[in-house]
Amino acid sequence: MNKNKVLSGADAIATTATEPVLLKQYKLLGAVIDAPWATRLDHKITRHVIERYYARFANSRVSLRYLEQATGAERNKIIPSLRRIIENGVIRIVRQGIGTRPTEYDLNFEFGKKLVSGALEGTSTSGALQGTSSGAREGTSTAASGALEGTQTYLRNMPTGMLTVGMNEDAPAVPAAPPVSDVNADTAASVVDPGDKSNPFEELWAVFPRKHHRAKAKAAYKALSPDVALHAQVMASAIALAAHYEKTATDKKWWKHMHTWLTEERYLEDLPEPYENPKEAAIARARENGPRKAKRPKETGKSGLSSRTPIGRHAVKIIGSEVTGGGFSEEAELQFHFRIESGDCEGTEFSHAFKFVSRDETAQFEGQSIYAQLRSATGVLEPNDTSDFHDRPLRAVVGPMGRISYETLL
Repeated sequence: MNKNKVLSGADAIATTATEPVLLKQYKLLGAVIDAPWATRLDHKITRHVIERYYARFANSRVSLRYLEQATGAERNKIIPSLRRIIENGVIRIVRQGIGTRPTEYDLNFEFGKKLVSGALEGTSTSGALQGTSSGAREGTSTAASGALEGTQTYLRNMPTGMLTVGMNEDAPAVPAAPPVSDVNADTAASVVDPGDKSNPFEELWAVFPRKHHRAKAKAAYKALSPDVALHAQVMASAIALAAHYEKTATDKKWWKHMHTWLTEERYLEDLPEPYENPKEAAIARARENGPRKAKRPKETGKSGLSSRTPIGRHAVKIIGSEVTGGGFSEEAELQFHFRIESGDCEGTEFSHAFKFVSRDETAQFEGQSIYAQLRSATGVLEPNDTSDFHDRPLRAVVGPMGRISYETLL
């Protein structure tokens, strides 16, 4: 037996200690696949945990919800599988997830090395080294050395969100963002220059709650060009915003887009007020006001105009807006605030509220017709948020009996 070609267990461990991260990930996944205790679901879960390993932070961040969507398995099957993987020493929990923060896992790259070292020192390996396979090590099929010096390596079924690099480059995998509504939703992270050691935009994109208009978001972040301190502040604000949306059960259609959030410097503002369920709010106000006050009919105009709105044709500007309801409520109301910009009533302010979503089909139809007039008159045809209407000029035509319509200001 040629002893120079036999690696002891210590040599094998010393060799793997200096291996690139991608090779370690590949070997760890292979060891789990070969493990007799591992099920098919164990293989899938291990693959996704390894895939989301951030070498820069030395951990993998994965939530149960993500694993449900990624594997297609139910939570009551995923939890026992995770427990089995942890008990066998493949991974361990570094920090338990809570709220919108996923659980952090540490990968045990030492898993399976005893098996490897035993195989290297056993009879079957020594026979292979002296037999025909020794020719393979020195002949044409130099797979291991060729992979280290030439061809690229990758995990089995490597996702597009992970950067493929040569095994001699100890580069971290690009972080992939959690999915939004399903696994096939917005692609989380794109391939970046291997020379970049970090990608701040990808970090922000991964934690921001709404994954839409990625190109606009990237352009807005580039225009902002934050330094390290500002980037940390933006990251903290984005994480807080995601937690706020989840806590208040805000309907997704009211979530801010990243490009408007950055452009309008919303990361410097307080968190938005939670949308109020109008039915529950009315019940609460009735209880506070007492039974007699609760029985009083609410005095409102037919169209929801504020009192003493001057009749006539006025050049106005939208100075504010509010949204009530939405989310899990069946009722949603929009309210816009106007200021008259010219004429005898210049400086007068008034407001107009109307139903946008209602169980009353007539009220909903009228409200959406008014909203269509506002969009046409202001030129904001596809608003992302009601704040897109702010400071927009238009003409308000106020008639008797609380009637109002909107036109383009020529």
